[in-house]
Amino acid sequence: MVLTCCAQAQTLELGENFYGIDHELRLVVCNQDVELLNYLYQEGASSIELEDEIYVFTPAVEQLEAGTEYVLLKNEMEYKLYFTGLPLFFIDMESPLVNYESRHAKGKFATSDGNILNSDLGLKIRGGFSQTLPKKSLRVEFWMDEVATQTRNVKLLDLRKDDDWILLPMYNEPLRLRNATAHMLWQDLHIPYYLESSPKAESGTRSRYIEVFLNSEYRGVYLLTERVDRKQLQLGAFSDSTGVQGELYKGFDYASGLVTFDFLGFFNNKKRTWDGYEMKYPKGDMKTNWSRLFDLKAFVLQSPDSTFGENIDMLFHLGNAVDYFIYINLIYAQDNVGKNAFVARYQTDDPYFYVPWDLDGILGNDWMGQRWGEVSHLLSNGLYDRLLENCYSSGFGELLKTRWTELRASLITPETMTARIVENHNLLSSNGVYDREEIAWADFKYKADDLNYTTNWIAHRVKLMDEFVLHCCDDSSGSSIRQPHFPIDIYPNPAYYQLAVRHTSFDVGSQYSIRDSFGRIAQSGFLGIHTTFIDVSSLAVGFYLLELKDGQKMVRKKWVKN
Repeated sequence: MVLTCCAQAQTLELGENFYGIDHELRLVVCNQDVELLNYLYQEGASSIELEDEIYVFTPAVEQLEAGTEYVLLKNEMEYKLYFTGLPLFFIDMESPLVNYESRHAKGKFATSDGNILNSDLGLKIRGGFSQTLPKKSLRVEFWMDEVATQTRNVKLLDLRKDDDWILLPMYNEPLRLRNATAHMLWQDLHIPYYLESSPKAESGTRSRYIEVFLNSEYRGVYLLTERVDRKQLQLGAFSDSTGVQGELYKGFDYASGLVTFDFLGFFNNKKRTWDGYEMKYPKGDMKTNWSRLFDLKAFVLQSPDSTFGENIDMLFHLGNAVDYFIYINLIYAQDNVGKNAFVARYQTDDPYFYVPWDLDGILGNDWMGQRWGEVSHLLSNGLYDRLLENCYSSGFGELLKTRWTELRASLITPETMTARIVENHNLLSSNGVYDREEIAWADFKYKADDLNYTTNWIAHRVKLMDEFVLHCCDDSSGSSIRQPHFPIDIYPNPAYYQLAVRHTSFDVGSQYSIRDSFGRIAQSGFLGIHTTFIDVSSLAVGFYLLELKDGQKMVRKKWVKN
């Protein structure tokens, strides 16, 4: 609330480490504790000193509040001042940001409780599709000096102590809350089965909201995020002598279908990638061996039904498989059924398990921020297609029913899911983040209707899951909710002149559409027999979405035009 103040109002002085000024946007953001300021300036404030300059409150204020817009005047120029409870990360660098190497920067991380961390940094652009957006996803390393002779482990907020961090921009998330909500949900939903042996293990990444100034330009809210790596998951260490080790593979592309258990090709142990997977651990200076992951894929794709049912739990942890199936279907993580997921192993001879990542296209929106609407089917892949046929006692179907019943009693209800979403929304709203995102990014417009859409969407999704799980092991109508996945191959990717689409599960005459990064249809047509060749030479360079439809069947796949 902004109030006219009495005559004794003072000039407000802020700690120099706790505010930033973007003179281009005429925006001031401060995260100094407003309760402390109100105690120190009980008579209110008529002006404020910033960078040794006096700005006048218009009108004067009696009580400061986080999230409220205050108007300041300096030399007849109007500035907007906001107080926020979120940490501020100030980054200054002389070299331009690039995506192929980390470049030196100076950083200052300040929290509202008075903690300040100054450090040399290494900064680079990361991500795939997000590189095409104005607000970049960043990878931040903390260095001991400006030439990176040694990295520096730092503890940020209540997250782990580490030298390597990710800043997610959430530019394509309408309410800036999907990644944050989903990662927190996975932490609460899934506990690593080996936690007793490795009590520091996490089931995935943790994240916290911060706000960023880059070279004195306000870049808005980011999600400070831990990395998915051996340290986070506490996987076993590589050993040449014993062979005991953990494994970690990142699914970064659908490629021929290996990541979705639809295709099995040859691997090359001289390469760190294999048909959509990147080997993250063991690291590149250790031994590269794809044979163990190959054995898992071969077993799922080739084993007889009886062998599969009796032995799959030795190769893939069924508790994790159940939780991940519930998770991706509850939030409809359409782009996380193989790609944007890690496959990990705690130790040699232990079963593999899933770890989620990159969760912007969820909760009723696709990866471009467009609304799906109510989606009345479930997601699957080649592994889950086989697991869902396991309906014997203690099989996957029965485990799924038992686990869903347990979760529905507490963690997953329309009310608890709505509360998660609203909590993150209110945190951002109460700190004025949505107002500042509109100031910083011309394409962002806050819509209150987005919150209602999201909470209504998740309530519908919970009911859909109820119906499916109830009937997952019988022939009643509820089993039709499950939509078989429809693997397609596209190549080359990136494409220059022509895009080949292999689509054996789609009939001749099915429609295809190519959408740009804004969701607009750039090209459309109809499929031929088995493989359709599409002339894409006239399309502009960038990221696109290929969409195939045939009745109720639909599949989407990202590709790049070079």
